[in-house]
Amino acid sequence: MNRIVVYFFLFLLSQPTFPSHAQQNKIDSLEKQLANMPADTNRVILLNKLTYQYFTWGTDTSKTKSYAQQCLQLAHQLRYNYGIGQAYTALGNYYYSRNQNPEALKQYEMALPFYQRAGRKRGLAVIYSNIASVTEYMGNYTKAMEYYLKSTRIAEELDDKGAIGRNLSAIGLLRLSQKKYEDALRYLFQALSVHKSNQDNIMKAHTLNTIGEVYLQRKQYDKALQYLNQSLLLGDSLGLAQGKIDCYNSLGHVYSCLKQYDQAFNFYQNALVLAEPQGHYQSMSIALEGMAEVYQEKGDLTKAVVYFKRSLELAETNKLAQQKLEAHQGLTAAYAQLKDYYQAYFHQSKLLSLKDSLYNHENDQKIAQLEASYEIDKKQVEIELLHKDQQRALLFRNAILMGLLGTLVIIGLIVNRQRLKNRKNRLLLEKSEEITTKNTQLELQAEVMSKQADELAISNAQLAQQASQLQKFDRVKSNFFTNISHEFRTPLTLIITPLEKLMSDTLNNSQIQKHYQLIDWNARHLLYLINQLLDFSKLEAGSLKVQLIRSDVNQSLKVATYAFASLAESKNIQLHFQSGYQTIHALFAPDILDKILNNLLSNAFKFTPPGGQVKVGINLQHTPDSTTKLGDQITNWNLEITVTDTGIGIPAGQIGHIFNRFFQVDGSQIREQQGTGIGLSLVKELLALQQGSILVKSEVGSGTEFTVYLPLVECNFEINHSTEQSKAESGYILLNQEENTQQELESLPVQTEPNEHYPVMLLIEDNDEVRKFILESFQDEFQVVEASNGTEGLKIARKVIPDIILTDRMMANMDGMEVCRQLKTDERTSHIPVIMLTAKASEESKIEGLETGADDYILKPFRMQELKVRVKNLIEQRKKLRERFTREVKIQPRDIAITSADEAFLNKAIRLIEEHMSDTDFTVETFVQKIALSRVQLHRKLKALTNQSTSEFIRSIRLKRAAVLLEQQYGNIAEVMYEVGFNNKSYFANNFRKMFGVNPSDYHSYITQAGRIDTTEKAE
Repeated sequence: MNRIVVYFFLFLLSQPTFPSHAQQNKIDSLEKQLANMPADTNRVILLNKLTYQYFTWGTDTSKTKSYAQQCLQLAHQLRYNYGIGQAYTALGNYYYSRNQNPEALKQYEMALPFYQRAGRKRGLAVIYSNIASVTEYMGNYTKAMEYYLKSTRIAEELDDKGAIGRNLSAIGLLRLSQKKYEDALRYLFQALSVHKSNQDNIMKAHTLNTIGEVYLQRKQYDKALQYLNQSLLLGDSLGLAQGKIDCYNSLGHVYSCLKQYDQAFNFYQNALVLAEPQGHYQSMSIALEGMAEVYQEKGDLTKAVVYFKRSLELAETNKLAQQKLEAHQGLTAAYAQLKDYYQAYFHQSKLLSLKDSLYNHENDQKIAQLEASYEIDKKQVEIELLHKDQQRALLFRNAILMGLLGTLVIIGLIVNRQRLKNRKNRLLLEKSEEITTKNTQLELQAEVMSKQADELAISNAQLAQQASQLQKFDRVKSNFFTNISHEFRTPLTLIITPLEKLMSDTLNNSQIQKHYQLIDWNARHLLYLINQLLDFSKLEAGSLKVQLIRSDVNQSLKVATYAFASLAESKNIQLHFQSGYQTIHALFAPDILDKILNNLLSNAFKFTPPGGQVKVGINLQHTPDSTTKLGDQITNWNLEITVTDTGIGIPAGQIGHIFNRFFQVDGSQIREQQGTGIGLSLVKELLALQQGSILVKSEVGSGTEFTVYLPLVECNFEINHSTEQSKAESGYILLNQEENTQQELESLPVQTEPNEHYPVMLLIEDNDEVRKFILESFQDEFQVVEASNGTEGLKIARKVIPDIILTDRMMANMDGMEVCRQLKTDERTSHIPVIMLTAKASEESKIEGLETGADDYILKPFRMQELKVRVKNLIEQRKKLRERFTREVKIQPRDIAITSADEAFLNKAIRLIEEHMSDTDFTVETFVQKIALSRVQLHRKLKALTNQSTSEFIRSIRLKRAAVLLEQQYGNIAEVMYEVGFNNKSYFANNFRKMFGVNPSDYHSYITQAGRIDTTEKAE
């Protein structure tokens, strides 16, 4: 009897009985991401990942179908061909796993054209393999071989070793189904070699199982057992449920052939028990056939018929062609032995019909033709490559011959010319001797004149060099002042204009507050522009690097546009921002984009008269065939920004020069504006740095339109379906948010009189004025301890063990970096949060500071309210971690500590207590001595990490261990009490009740009841 299992070669070849803890965590993480994911292509990708996780690792198969249907619906809405193909594939997987083969084949065939439209060859290779698996399952071996070979060709083009190995395994299994054992072994051993090189243990396990099946069919039982046991051992270590089932069935067949029927029956029964809950009908059918065969061999023909019929029923219901054949074969033999010849003849006729369809000669010929066609295609490719190599060699040889011939011709021409030249020289020599005397006189005169000319040339060269140096100096000086004036003009305008309105004394309190906020923002922007001057010099030197940040391009452009709202109002110019997108999330350089838009808007306002309009429009262009790269990533979206004004316009003859450095458009109206001449040049250079471009259209008297094209990386967007907000609603979003933040910060609770219960702050700052300012700001909420340098601060930190440390970075003697490094590597101080204050604004400096262990990094000048919020957040964070320690019964140090040093300390402390758990004489003094800290240091560190004193910490660890022992029913109350180091029953009971809210005697039932309630809530 054949024991052939058609494996499911789709993504993985088996499913574990239950998901591992790690895989369940991954599913939970993906579902949390899905809750906040917008309806874009990223959501399609995430839904597809969830269908794959539930199909491969999950126990709830309905989730596979649900997520696949959601994925299909959204992909159709977005017209995302690749996502549609993946969704149909996932639905096919779902139906295949439930043995609904016709429906699975339908879904796979629907996925095929979408992979073709998307041009995804890897997806085509997978779907061809899936179609082959289903058709093989349904008994159409010729079509299965055709699609396996199609999949293999694509996998070879892509050099996808994993796909090649899976297809070789599948073809080997197919040839085994047709009893072509030599072909099957050839394909399977090729596949096994590929799986070993790829370290694909899952496929290796299944291929070993199939090789064992081949040797079983050939009655080489020793080799069959060897490979089947290897497969079972490897599959068991990987948690492959299907692989385990298949091995049990195969081993049952081997032992049945060896006439060890009891052992064979046990293997078949184990396979049936594993396969039945998971609905693996083919495996169930095989197990039932094996059990029937055992009863048949033992002479119990009645039970044999029952099991054969159960197997046949499963095979017919689920269209399992091979199992139907084997069930009819078994029933034919059983009824013949029972002398029920009518039933025997009936099943014999069914058997012959099935054999004709599965093993006819025509199928063998078609498969042989397919294999020959595949080999011919490979040979044809090799012949074409060889022919091309020969053509290249011939061309190379001809080129060498032509080169040699040309060289010979050139040499002949040179020799002939030299011969003619020598003849002419002889004639000239004869004539030259006649005028030698006259030439001598002329040469003397020429020498005198040559000396005079040389002296004059040297003098002229010196003058030219001096003039060039002066011009270069003037140009550098002019460039310097021009760049500064241009870069400062925009933010100064946005500061001066609100100030003029404030000085007019016509504003109400709300308006005054908004203008102060605008002045504040632009003053900070001016500081930002000063830092950008350094970037300008890097741009000139070609060393400015683009720093891409993932953010909302739409929001950034909106904020930058409405920063000109006050200027527009003061000049009576209408400002509009038009975008059809809710969000545009992408990788881009916000600072560079801000500089580009600021320059274009500044020019627009400069040349637009009162009563005019300035518009900023946003659009996206899809460029799927783009080869433009930003960094190492190809961009396939272009951001289109249009800045349109109704100003005076630019003459047509001068448009081609406006992007030249220092060029200014002629005309009295334009010259009155006193433009700097570098803004548009700077815009063009910044765009070129990002592979972007800029176009301009202008008409004198009508206005100008600049269009910027900027490539985007990893672009995702949402269309804005709502009506456009008015300028008043959208223009002051940033200011309103700032105002709300200001009010939130000012509403923080402030204590007026510090006392010993306040947290301790260590302030390390070498500037007396800064240190005094910060001290005065925090003295109402903290006990502030001062240190004027790093060395002093480190000593105080180790002695006092403060709750938080503020340190300057640049200090004499010992800088803040070294202070932070020593604090975070010292067991006594590693838990203390550190905020580093610095004037170094570079990204590298910030990363370096955080790498030393600093918990936060704030640039000078800073806002005091921001510093207070960050200090408060760090204190609250540590407080929550302490509360978590005291709340949870089973706690791991890695769940509490912030640094590895803290984790090591808590591990050490808990280990010491556990080593002396039953020692009633293990006191605080013993603990202090063994942990090698002073009593004060240990107290403050434990208080900071766990909110417990030393004695409370020891007692809590003992009580938590007692709770665990009671939950596990370790013994009676007295035994548990002595086990955790208590010797007074009432003292133990009182402390246990305070910590857990119940008496020790009631704890086990309390925990059991809580577990049942929790399980019920989850089920609901």
